[in-house]
Amino acid sequence: MIKVAVMTDLHVDIVHDAQFRIDTFIKRANEEKVDFAIQLGDFIQPPFKGSYICAEDRVSPVMRNTLEDKGNNAACRVKLLESFEKLNAPFYHVLGNHDLDLYTKEEVMDFWKMKSKYYSFDVKDYHFIVLDANFANPDGEVVDFEKGNYMKWMFRGNEPFPFIPDDELSWLEEDLSKTDKPSIVFCHEGLNDAFLNVINYEQVFDVLSKAPNGVKLCINGHKHQDLLEEQNGIPVYSVNSISGYSVPPQFAAHRFDKETENRYPSVQYMCVYTDPLFVIITIDEDEVHIEGAKTSFVEPTPEEVGVNFPNPTIILTPTATSADIKLE
Repeated sequence: MIKVAVMTDLHVDIVHDAQFRIDTFIKRANEEKVDFAIQLGDFIQPPFKGSYICAEDRVSPVMRNTLEDKGNNAACRVKLLESFEKLNAPFYHVLGNHDLDLYTKEEVMDFWKMKSKYYSFDVKDYHFIVLDANFANPDGEVVDFEKGNYMKWMFRGNEPFPFIPDDELSWLEEDLSKTDKPSIVFCHEGLNDAFLNVINYEQVFDVLSKAPNGVKLCINGHKHQDLLEEQNGIPVYSVNSISGYSVPPQFAAHRFDKETENRYPSVQYMCVYTDPLFVIITIDEDEVHIEGAKTSFVEPTPEEVGVNFPNPTIILTPTATSADIKLE
């Protein structure tokens, strides 16, 4: 049996109570005696002031507030990351797009002590793979996300990202061919055919579907949604954010006291979950059991604020669904 604790989308520079959410996650992971824990991106940015290289009209209010460094100073970021030293198990990282809004991949990886953009490791009878889909592919050119560069294409239709380049796909194919174990794949962005997911998902699943010992599950964050889907016969589980759902400025709302919102001005753009959401995954011989949880929104709720999206697939819920996935 293997136990894994999975969290995603903490967004330290938005949420005001990141320490509470991290401490809750670590406490539960230790109680469950997990074999390892993993965060799926949009986590903790480096402890120095960043910068952006996208056009001024593409700079979000969150990016501007982060640059002003209100409340989330260097010491705070370091302390939050050091909290994971209390975890009684290995801790792994996945790069997220918003980790790269003001920093390069190298700067983020150096802070996290992450050695590779994408990599794999074995635990007991399973092979685990971490992918990096934080690339754009405009006009056939492969561009790493860095300092918000990808935002120049955002929400303009047919975005050339997220994307997994050929060299990473070649590595993935070779990595899968070498293991004699079934695999589980982690990525920040979803790998299947759905809104906001990897645009060359068909290439990805062409590789995954041919894995000699099978890929049993793909797990992602990014969407701040609670979803269990399927692609090419492989389950794809989107882990809900540990913090909440970020909304456009027109849906901003005051949920906390004035002092808190002065220190964390971007929290007004998040529909915050009362309690942190994450999942504990248990893998045994016959099935993968995902244990989630349900909480509530801090008021005013998205409904009270009138949050709506043109894409009907975006459904906000303070839930991480539990599920049993039979293994064949």
